[in-house]
Amino acid sequence: MRAEMAADGELPLDYMLRVMRDETVEPVRRDAMAKAAAPYLHPQLSSITQRRVNADGSPVGPTIINHFEQRRPEAPAPAETGSDVSDRRH
Repeated sequence: MRAEMAADGELPLDYMLRVMRDETVEPVRRDAMAKAAAPYLHPQLSSITQRRVNADGSPVGPTIINHFEQRRPEAPAPAETGSDVSDRRH
């Protein structure tokens, strides 16, 4: 089908790309051609809604899993030694 269309002349996408690449064309028009051609060459991301239901038809809510770890107590500071320690105790 594309070959048949091309036999009759330049395809619209080919025209847009040719204008976009032509450095002698004003930048505003080149930008417009780039924007017009982009959807044909680069797919857009789209969001997908998942619809999950229980056996009774009610919607399934989100599953939240919490993982808690108990922190180990910090090791006590090393005991102080030396003559200064005995002075501080009195």
